[in-house]
Amino acid sequence: MDEHFLPSCLARKEHLDYECKPIYSLTQLLKWTPNETEKQLFNNVPDMKQSTALDGPKVLLCHDMKGGYLDDRFVKGCEDKDAFTFFHWSKIDHFVYFSHYLVTIPPITWTTAAHHNGVLVMGTFITEGDGGAEICKVLFSSEEVMHSAARRLVDVAMHYKFEGWLLNIENEILEEHVDLLIKFIRLLTNMMHENIKGSKVIWYDSVISSGKLKWQNELNSLNSCFFNECDGIFLNYCWKDEHLQRSLDFSKQKNRQYDVFVGVDVFGRGCYGGGGMNTNLAINKINQFDLSLAIFAFGWVHETLGKENFHENQQKFWSSLELKTRRLFCTLPFESNFCRGFGKFYFKNGLIVNDREWCNLSLQDTLVTNYGSYCIDDGFEGGGCLSISESYDPLLECQILVPANGCLIFILYKPLNQSICTNIVGKHDGSEKKLILYPLSLEKQNKLNFLQDYNIITEVGINGWNTATFWLKNEDIEVINGIYVTAGGKEESKTSLLLGKIKVTRSRHM
Repeated sequence: MDEHFLPSCLARKEHLDYECKPIYSLTQLLKWTPNETEKQLFNNVPDMKQSTALDGPKVLLCHDMKGGYLDDRFVKGCEDKDAFTFFHWSKIDHFVYFSHYLVTIPPITWTTAAHHNGVLVMGTFITEGDGGAEICKVLFSSEEVMHSAARRLVDVAMHYKFEGWLLNIENEILEEHVDLLIKFIRLLTNMMHENIKGSKVIWYDSVISSGKLKWQNELNSLNSCFFNECDGIFLNYCWKDEHLQRSLDFSKQKNRQYDVFVGVDVFGRGCYGGGGMNTNLAINKINQFDLSLAIFAFGWVHETLGKENFHENQQKFWSSLELKTRRLFCTLPFESNFCRGFGKFYFKNGLIVNDREWCNLSLQDTLVTNYGSYCIDDGFEGGGCLSISESYDPLLECQILVPANGCLIFILYKPLNQSICTNIVGKHDGSEKKLILYPLSLEKQNKLNFLQDYNIITEVGINGWNTATFWLKNEDIEVINGIYVTAGGKEESKTSLLLGKIKVTRSRHM
């Protein structure tokens, strides 16, 4: 993609050819120092958008796609609308970028998209096989080396603007080194917490307290020494009901049941239900035990079903999982152009300004919670728009306090001759309330001035897109929990609407 279409934070010419790469060796890690060009680039990665995490079991999503660092490693993206992407951010709490290199640094594209949607991002530190065993002998040869490695991992996370590490030691550890391994986990976790707010270090179920490589598929006395020193454990995939029950019982003793992430391999390797489109069977089983969930290798959809119908298959796969919304946006303003980070075209103000296919997760916007049908043949800004014909699910689930002056909701939509209304679900005086809002009636010039003042658009009816403006009073609803959009003023209308943008902001005029 041309420089013109990159986010402003990524559009400097010296950044266009930048590629995100892992750290390949322990020597490289120990000698690592910040790069100034990288610093300029990654300083512009957005902070995690503020949201309210819901109670209950958490969801960790672990990337594993053909070894990693494919088209996603390029800052400028690629010219393939069917490249591997992800947009169901509201269904997860943590995102892990995974590869089999020693230190996996999440590419800026993934970190940017995740942060836009309030999701914590983690890299991976992995050792495996005979080579991994040799690395661990050096790593734990002295406290000095161990401490230096932990310090560098924290520095790397701070530099590349992500918030955690998955520790995956899949090789045997010398018995005399186990204590240093435990100390390494404790040190890394504490240093991450001290330097990065909300950071997480999660241990993968692999070696046990003797140093032997022996996957447990549960939390128990053989691996709890590692779990005790960090923020959670990612269980191996070959569990049965009894493993989950023992994990639940053991973790409850420590009041940490939601820090146990039960692994599910979408490729189905040794996993309950067989993975693939039956992944929901494993998830439903885990839900019965009220433990957290770790989904591994969701690239299965792209790798096995092909890229030609990837986006349709991706939607089918994630819909089958029936995951609940995990986070609610809670601050104003909230704004989204619904862009999922790919397209046949790139739109600005409803016009095509780039007619080549593209994919770049950095251009993915903050996404609403009802994904609907995504249209890439039209759009107002970005790669496409939402097509909505039914309103059974809210466009946006949220937890937004309505200011004393109320708030305004702007929605850009097509067709121009279609009427539109919003249904607001929220709370007033502690009770649930539902309210139907109709657009404000404004004379054309007043409407133009009004829209310009709120930085919406510069014209009324621009390039076939209209703007509906809704005013929600604090005296009617104090907290917004859901925003529904319907056509024709009828709650169950089948009329299709194209939605190009939504903005919810404080009212300054009313």
